[in-house]
Amino acid sequence: MAADEATCILVVEDDAEIRDSVAELLRASGYSVSTAGDAQQALDYLHSLPAGTDLPQLILLDLVMPVDGWHFRAEQLKEPRLAAIPVVVVSGVYQPEPAAQNMNAAAHLSKPVDLQELLAIAGRYCAPARRSAARIRRGPRDGVQIPPETPCEAG
Repeated sequence: MAADEATCILVVEDDAEIRDSVAELLRASGYSVSTAGDAQQALDYLHSLPAGTDLPQLILLDLVMPVDGWHFRAEQLKEPRLAAIPVVVVSGVYQPEPAAQNMNAAAHLSKPVDLQELLAIAGRYCAPARRSAARIRRGPRDGVQIPPETPCEAG
């Protein structure tokens, strides 16, 4: 689990490369981000936040992980304090739209994630804490290259 100041977005993804890339993109866009490698890590993180602490304003949730997204969402909905956090379902295996509807999620994204769509969704739920001076450049593999000066904490 990696965390910044008060977390705006919690990224729950078991693929470290995807998790780190999404977190770096969001940080470079001015959002505070925490990461978790599976649903249980995410639940443990949320439960570790003391009462009165700001909760994340958005959760990006992969579905297929060792402890999967369905488990996370079922547990999240059992607790009113956590149930209020909007969830965006992200999947490259399942059709995310029907899964999002069944899970009563706020939105869905298909992998590979459209970066403009990701940032638009993030902007609906969180205001960037700061505007980063770092510039995001196009890269050969996934269309985006995060500048090396943007640190990433392993999740």
